[in-house]
Amino acid sequence: MEVAHWFILNNCDEIMAYLDEHEEMMKREHPSHLYAKKHHELFPQSFLNYVNKLKSSNSPTYSEELYNLAFGLIWAELFSSCHVNGIKFLGTARDDKSCTQNSSVHVPGGGESTDIDFYGKLTTVVQLLYKDRYQVIMFKCRWFDTNPSRQGSVKIDHGLLSVNINRTWYDDDLYILANMAIHIVYLDDPKAGSGWKVVQKMDQRNVYAIPEIDPTDNVADQRAESSMENDVETLRETSVI
Repeated sequence: MEVAHWFILNNCDEIMAYLDEHEEMMKREHPSHLYAKKHHELFPQSFLNYVNKLKSSNSPTYSEELYNLAFGLIWAELFSSCHVNGIKFLGTARDDKSCTQNSSVHVPGGGESTDIDFYGKLTTVVQLLYKDRYQVIMFKCRWFDTNPSRQGSVKIDHGLLSVNINRTWYDDDLYILANMAIHIVYLDDPKAGSGWKVVQKMDQRNVYAIPEIDPTDNVADQRAESSMENDVETLRETSVI
């Protein structure tokens, strides 16, 4: 789970300036082949020291959320599914048993790869727990190689994008924030052959706000209980960090 926590630190807008400052310091103090490793090893403690200074000086930039992140990960829980922005996502273990696809994910390209979108499959939902019940939901994914410069990774035919699901990349960078994921569907591409899937982006079905049920209505109570029984989430695992 250290990889997931490191991803969060590198995607927190409030600490980006300090993160960049620490990386530049590591470049000055260590050889080029070591600075990235030292940055990864030393930043967490340096960040905690930095936040403690903000707290002791009553800095307006200090916040409890910042301190919780700096204190570090306490616990992680693994789930097979979750709802994000009204969409139900399933890990591949459960999705393979379902008649619908809920594990296929897409993340628009960003950073140094603004022209490359990312496509993959959700394997596990990870809930990271910090101090004071602060929590972050993440997706652990298997990413397909979609680098257009590499032959045999992606194809575009009549405006349809196909990806080779037998070729993966970013095997050491598996995590994303759950709210980054866009739900898509993969369709067989018989023209390209085995292992190739056409990416189908889709409009989500409407999400409805369900009105509150009058607790004095016995019939409504029975309907609510029935609905809950039909939507029970199972296959929950936990792991201690």
